Amino acid sequence: MHLDLLEAASARIIATQNADGTDRPARSIANEIAAIPAAGSLRLSSEGGLSSARALEILHARQAPTAHLILPVSVEAVLHKGLIDEAARAGCIAIELQREGCLREGLASGLAGRSQALKDLVLGLRRARGLGLATILDFPLGLAGDDEGVFERGVVFFREAMIAIPRISLAQGTISGRMTAASLQNGFDWMQNRLLRHREVWRRALWPSGRTRDILDAGYAQRRQAPLATRGHSTTTMERLRRLNRTRRTGARRPLLGLSAAAGVNFRPARDWLHIHAATDSTKRTLEVAIAGTLDLRSARKLLDRIGEALKSGVDQVTIDFQGLEWVSVDVMTRFIEENRDRFAAMAGRARLVNLAGTVEALRRQLGDAEGVRLLALAIPA
Repeated sequence: MHLDLLEAASARIIATQNADGTDRPARSIANEIAAIPAAGSLRLSSEGGLSSARALEILHARQAPTAHLILPVSVEAVLHKGLIDEAARAGCIAIELQREGCLREGLASGLAGRSQALKDLVLGLRRARGLGLATILDFPLGLAGDDEGVFERGVVFFREAMIAIPRISLAQGTISGRMTAASLQNGFDWMQNRLLRHREVWRRALWPSGRTRDILDAGYAQRRQAPLATRGHSTTTMERLRRLNRTRRTGARRPLLGLSAAAGVNFRPARDWLHIHAATDSTKRTLEVAIAGTLDLRSARKLLDRIGEALKSGVDQVTIDFQGLEWVSVDVMTRFIEENRDRFAAMAGRARLVNLAGTVEALRRQLGDAEGVRLLALAIPA
């Protein structure tokens, strides 16, 4: 039996709400599902996806296996282990999600970082695949807040979450204010080409098991419908964001300076991680960078190189936010500032440092009126 996981047009649709917007009784929905022969895919219609409580109510009301049912759920529902287990026991073929909540905010720009909600969602979706459910995700591009990094972040998320069928599209109406229409179309073409390669189609079908034939059919149906002659390309901005948005283990061997009142000079945190989050606005030619965690000499040099590259390639203004910085190596305050004095002077007026006052005060308490501290103090916006 062929089950079309891709097109709603070829599936039977059952409404979960009445015409006046009120919820239909779960028993009535379950009876309607049971009355339809399992001769093709069947979808429930729900604006924004079913909550975990509503989806469980419908599944508990069923009298027979729902082996042809595609269940639309909210992002919140995926985090509910009981719902995923019940959907698998009921024999559902797939769960279907929209880009909402942490999926909309967490992937829009690097400034949101990898939130815990997004990490939990990845685990929930992988769990669904492990239980034999296909996962379908509608992913519009160009929503408010999206920058040119959304394309690569989307591809990475699809892989990490083992999304069986990603359905990307261009958002309707006003496009994101962070990129031009040409950048959006190019990114869409690039992303579509990446997702519809033979290797990627097979990878999604075989991860990890279950519904392989149906997922493969859906992947090749997408490939036939897509104009792959327009491939798109990775732009300078996309590459810049990929290189900037990193989390890396620092290797500071010198004492670290704590930037909180309780931290001591010789105390070393158990985990030395540097988190860099970045976002661009291609229309205004600006770059925003947020630094968190521990900054060592090597990381400071690489960060300065990346920012210098951005300024040379068309970015007019860079904003660096130090609010999340907790530890800094002594070498950064001595060798790094001395080595790059001329570069700092050349960047003056184009690089804006914010949330720096607390950092300067913490460093002054530990280093006194050192030259590096004085230079940082001069960089605090008036």
